[in-house]
Amino acid sequence: MPRTGWNGAASVPMGAFERSRRTRPVSFQIFKQARWCLHRWKTVGARFAVVRDGFAFESRIDRRILDGPGLSGRLQFHCFPNGSRPSPGSTQAERGRNRPTIHRSAWTRGFEEGASDMTKRIAVVGSGAVGSYLGGQLARCGHDVTLIDPWPEHIETIRKHGLRLSGMTDGESHTVSVPTMHITEVQSLSKQRPIDIAIVASKSYDTEWCTVLIKPYLSAQGYVVSAQNSINEETVAGVVGWGRTVGCVVANNFAVDLYEPGAVRRTMPLDFNTKSIIVGEVHGRITPRVQELHGLFEPIDGAAATTNLWGVRWSKLCVNGMRNGVSAATGMGGNARDAHPVIRRVVIRLGGEAVKVGRALGYDLEPITGIEPGLLSAASDGDQNALSEVEAHMQKGTQSQARSNLQRPSMAQDMEKGRRTEIGELNGFIVKKAKEAGVEAPTHERIVEIVRRVERGEASPSPDLLFDV
Repeated sequence: MPRTGWNGAASVPMGAFERSRRTRPVSFQIFKQARWCLHRWKTVGARFAVVRDGFAFESRIDRRILDGPGLSGRLQFHCFPNGSRPSPGSTQAERGRNRPTIHRSAWTRGFEEGASDMTKRIAVVGSGAVGSYLGGQLARCGHDVTLIDPWPEHIETIRKHGLRLSGMTDGESHTVSVPTMHITEVQSLSKQRPIDIAIVASKSYDTEWCTVLIKPYLSAQGYVVSAQNSINEETVAGVVGWGRTVGCVVANNFAVDLYEPGAVRRTMPLDFNTKSIIVGEVHGRITPRVQELHGLFEPIDGAAATTNLWGVRWSKLCVNGMRNGVSAATGMGGNARDAHPVIRRVVIRLGGEAVKVGRALGYDLEPITGIEPGLLSAASDGDQNALSEVEAHMQKGTQSQARSNLQRPSMAQDMEKGRRTEIGELNGFIVKKAKEAGVEAPTHERIVEIVRRVERGEASPSPDLLFDV
């Protein structure tokens, strides 16, 4: 059976059963505890026996692929009556004859079975607009959620009055009671039940320290979910390992605004038929924990599990690259931005450049705000038919039923609040990857320069800033 690394790289055959000479016999009351044994030893080639009810369950770690419980190695369990284990030098046929009861192998099942023995504990690290909305909706569904955030007033307001959630319809208005923590209180988790799922929803530039903050409090099977803009899985994995890293793309129909402490509103229609929360493994397989995440999010929004996390990630980055910096530089909301004839052309050029970079990097891109990547690329190059089709699609999206006039990308919200923006982690990231791939992204370079000027107070947000881009 081939192994697969986090990037899907193929494959090296698994070692033969008899190759290891190291045996670690142990005795446990239940078979499940063998999983803990595997996680603890982390030894390539190790083999152990779990004695239970007159049978010796034998296993080995053929190869440890990743560091953590998500994709740790291939487990083989063989069940033999005590004392009847074949010798290491026996043939395959002899081993087959002496294997009367069970032969079981799995990649991750050993860790992930029994995962639903108790309610999972969820922590949201970085409970701004996205984090508060996801955490609040999960808590409303009865899940054990704790919101962690560095904004004291936000945390205190939730404690006193609950978290207020609203949307484009009256039925989306709820006040939710949910446990909270200031950053200074996170250390108290050392005396509590550990975290099974840590959702990092912070700004991209805060990814590393947020992951470092929660890492000591993860359970043995715990993992970190990046529910952020940009592409931060590599940063998360640098702290907790690829095996504990899962992606969550907050897609195009998901727009929320933390408009005051303790209050989040959704500014795009809640549509369960549109996939707004997409989860996936970095290696592309649909695992039990991805199915678990999908099950958590499905009752609160349109959710999906993907085998194409990197393609979905870059496709969403194209959207952020088209919209966020433009709204931050101009001060325009989503509808005003896409309705403006000059600014709309800038948006299209940004989208086309991002598509070209993603393709040069080898990503399998998906529709971008409902536009096929090739069509967007052609429109950015001046193809008149493609340009007309893309502009018509964008103008249709400015209707009030498609998007609230209150909708503004997160970077525009940050600019208004005087906070640091993610321009370097969005458009700047596209520029960086363009250089690595040998592709030009001049419009993204200009947007980075202009937004930085506005951020420093050298210019005020205005559409005029983009008229010569």
